[in-house]
Amino acid sequence: MTISILATVATSTAVQVVLFLIIVRVHGVSPYFTRLFFTVTGGSHLALVGFLLVRRSDFYIIPDGLPLRRINLANVLSVSRVSSTPTILFLLVLSRDHDLAVFTIVFTSIVFFTDLLDGWISRRGNQVTRIGAYLDSISDYAILVAVSIAFDYYGLISRWFFVLIMFRLLLQFAGMAALLLYHGRADARATLWGKLLVSATMVLYAGSLLELFESTRNAAEHVTWLLEYAVAVVVIISTVEKAVLLVRAFHPAREDQDSA
Repeated sequence: MTISILATVATSTAVQVVLFLIIVRVHGVSPYFTRLFFTVTGGSHLALVGFLLVRRSDFYIIPDGLPLRRINLANVLSVSRVSSTPTILFLLVLSRDHDLAVFTIVFTSIVFFTDLLDGWISRRGNQVTRIGAYLDSISDYAILVAVSIAFDYYGLISRWFFVLIMFRLLLQFAGMAALLLYHGRADARATLWGKLLVSATMVLYAGSLLELFESTRNAAEHVTWLLEYAVAVVVIISTVEKAVLLVRAFHPAREDQDSA
């Protein structure tokens, strides 16, 4: 499994690097952004490798408990989605000064489509795994973080909404990390409000992307400010739900400590 993990992440990293180098060659991206891309991409992929190696024991089929010998196709797609997150962030940022808007939208849409595809493959092929639940959650929220940062940079979303959504996403990451460190496991299953959060935010961001085009900018601006308030309600409810679930998740660990 270790070799499979390293090979999968290395291949995905190479794809991202080659893609970005083509963009650098065609569009003349500055050396500063090129160095920054390699730094961020290298760091994020090292973190991904570390996480997958630490959680090797979670590469098993649910509910059979059958361990995998290598990463299956559904997990490969999930890994590629996490791997693509830095590239999406840089494409969104570079679209301000380079003619990359159409390519960025197409690339981001393909990455989002893998979210549906890996779920379909895992269920149809009996490839649902414990690690897949973690990767699915990490990829969804990592992409939202990257897109939120880029959209705040562009001014495509209000600063108050950016603070709100980042607080919710950081709560997710901090809570899951704390549970993994303190409790040895974390429930990565998506809740109804968690799914609504991802879907509603993506709808808002898809509409906000239309502000990049002169022909649709005015109409998009009138619609997206209303969507912001609607999505904010979902974010707040989801934040409260996640906080309650995290508090409850720590109870078994505290009870075990008391009885020890």
